[in-house]
This record gives sequence, C-alpha cells and structure tokens, in this order.
Amino acid sequence: MRKRLFYTKRETSSKPLMAFGAAIFVVLGGIVWGVFLRPAADYAMVLATAQDCKRAFSEEQCFAIVANAVAIHTNSAPRYPDRRICEMSHGAGSCGPVKLLNTTFFAPEVAVVAVARGAGTDTKGMLPLYLEPQNKASENGRKAYYHGIAVAVLQQKKFGGAGISMLKDFAGKPFTSEAVRKLRRG
Repeated sequence: MRKRLFYTKRETSSKPLMAFGAAIFVVLGGIVWGVFLRPAADYAMVLATAQDCKRAFSEEQCFAIVANAVAIHTNSAPRYPDRRICEMSHGAGSCGPVKLLNTTFFAPEVAVVAVARGAGTDTKGMLPLYLEPQNKASENGRKAYYHGIAVAVLQQKKFGGAGISMLKDFAGKPFTSEAVRKLRRG
C-alpha cells in the first residue's frame, strides 16, 4: 500500500474572517472619527467680565458687543417703575435705569452675554442675561435669565488662578451656540 503524500486542501469559508475584518475596520473608523474628525463642540462663548471678552475679541469689538447686548436687553428685560421695586426682585445694586424714547424705567443689569460661535457682534447670535440675586445662589452657581425666564446657570470657576465663567443648561451641560440662536428667535 502506498501512502498518500499529498493532502487535499480542505474547503474553508472565509466569511467569518471577512466579518471579523469588517468589524475591526468599523471600530477603527469610529475611533479615528471620534478623535480626529468629529465636529468641535459648538459651545457659546460666555462673556461675564471684561477679561472674558478681551480673551476672544478686540476692545472695539467688546464695546460693540456690550452696546448691542444692552440694546437687546432694553427690549427683553422686565421693567419696573422704581429702582427699589426692581431691587426687591433682583437684589440690591443689581438694577439700573433704562431710557427708551421718552421714558425711563428700571431693569436688572446685564451680567452675562452669551455669544454664539462665529457670531461676533451680530445681534442674532447674542443673548444678554441677568442673574438671580446673590442670596439665592446655590453651590452650583446663579441662575441666568433672559426675557424673564431662567435659561442657564452661571458658574465662576478658577483654573490655574484665572477666573473662568461657565454657562450651563439645567442638565449640567455647557450652553451651546444653538441654544443662544434658538432663544433669540423665540
């Protein structure tokens, strides 16, 4: 009897190997997209201090942003006939006179301006906010209002000794440019 020297090649399916390779490709593609290609977060810029504004804009642009924010605020803030009545609702020292046509009324002062990314001095991407009284603030920050409605929470944090103003929605997520635009439209 003769021994067989050659073996016949067994038929193997390459489908499991192809499925495994496709799965690896999808996972690696997801990682690459997540790390390198995903769009940057579109968070609104929070301008609560002059330094916040000057980090992102020139001094001239900062003046324009403040002027535009005050103009928007004049039409959207609650109005009071007397400073004392305004301060009863918004806290001592937080109200100022507003002149509109031939009338003067009192309103809470603009404390924060949220600016949508890329909006610059365009008023459609700008949201002037006023704050709840300091004595009502929680450890999470102070509620920020637009048009009489609480829309976010302002947090003042320190990072490496520098103050950072952060605006978060009520779910604790950073306030987005889309939220600014949506509130300005509504």
